[in-house]
Amino acid sequence: MLIKNARILLPEVEDLIFADVKISDGHIECWGRELSGDDVYDANGLVLAPGFIDLHVHMREPGAEHKGTFRTEGRAAAVGGFTHVFAMPNTSPSPDSKEHYLMIRELSKASVVPVTLYGSVTRSIAGEVFSDIEEMAQEGCRFFSDDGAPIATEDKMIEALERIGALGGFLAVHEEDKSYFSTGSVHRGKYAEAFCVDGIPSESEWKMIERDLALFERYPGAKLHFCHLSTKESVDLIREAKRKGLNVSAEVCPHHFSLTEDILVKAGTLAKVNPPIRTQEDRTALIEGLRSGVIDIIATDHAPHDEESKRLPMGEASFGFTGLELAFALGNTYLVKTGELKLPKLLRLMSEKPAEVAGLKEGKIEKGYPADLVLLDPDEEWILQREELVSKGKNTPLNGVKLRGKVIATMVSGRWVYESTR
Repeated sequence: MLIKNARILLPEVEDLIFADVKISDGHIECWGRELSGDDVYDANGLVLAPGFIDLHVHMREPGAEHKGTFRTEGRAAAVGGFTHVFAMPNTSPSPDSKEHYLMIRELSKASVVPVTLYGSVTRSIAGEVFSDIEEMAQEGCRFFSDDGAPIATEDKMIEALERIGALGGFLAVHEEDKSYFSTGSVHRGKYAEAFCVDGIPSESEWKMIERDLALFERYPGAKLHFCHLSTKESVDLIREAKRKGLNVSAEVCPHHFSLTEDILVKAGTLAKVNPPIRTQEDRTALIEGLRSGVIDIIATDHAPHDEESKRLPMGEASFGFTGLELAFALGNTYLVKTGELKLPKLLRLMSEKPAEVAGLKEGKIEKGYPADLVLLDPDEEWILQREELVSKGKNTPLNGVKLRGKVIATMVSGRWVYESTR
């Protein structure tokens, strides 16, 4: 296949360049100007980038198929331009043993885009008994997390770092010290009292990050990744850790760099997410973290929910947003079109950088790399209509919002898995 007349993102090249890309046997063969070949696809000047990679997705299967399945959420990933997603282990059962891991890995083959599974650190993500980490590793599991549950005690965190580190593994942590609140639903700020709910304070996140960075200095074997930063203090702590040379990485979600807690007034429980949407000061710090490289990647924390679980009182409604289909448009609208980042920087934060963090030979338009690509129109305007989302989860606080930037087509291993009907 030959993709002609595209503006392509190349590694170590600051700006997009006008070129063609030749694909053979599912891989990039070469790029250049005025190439010739069979099976020509005319990009008509659209942007061609490496496919997006999401290190933080909830596919819901097994156990919550009414919210999502590998088939439905894999399709949503393709519509969003993602060519590889990493599935968190908050399923029933969770991938906490060799048997469960292999069973869920088989289910994941229903996805139209490749899925890598996180193994759970503890059985059923309960924080008590450790999972069969070494047995899962023998089956190829290298990524571990307890997802929405923190590793609460220092002893457990040390053991996780040691065991996963001995395997050369990757530990992704959700940082939340629940001793700072009881049943929090939103940021502990101006809206918590208005909704008559306990707020989740910033300290619950950054104090746990502070603890785990101190432990990691003593037990540095694993790759330690901090999920969904939401506070300015968290950014400061990661900056200092990197200054010290610690092997850490961090992500931010589109909703945290796009919104502030004011969205609660309009969207109510549809704006309930954990960690919560916080203040403009926090949002500004997160954007600066992306700009400076303190925050390594953008990840969606895609969390599809059924209508019933979001249409409850604030204290009872489920946490989470659907995110895969919206990530590029949110980044383009709230970062690129506002002048916070240039488009190539955004694209790298969603492709090349996640590949680097995860140690993958993906995320670049370069000879020998998989032909995992996304074709984008960064200027197309569209109105988000939640009922049009492909994901089973229509739970977004941004229904009716005008966005800029559209995924036109997505390719996995040289095969188109999504093409827009625009």
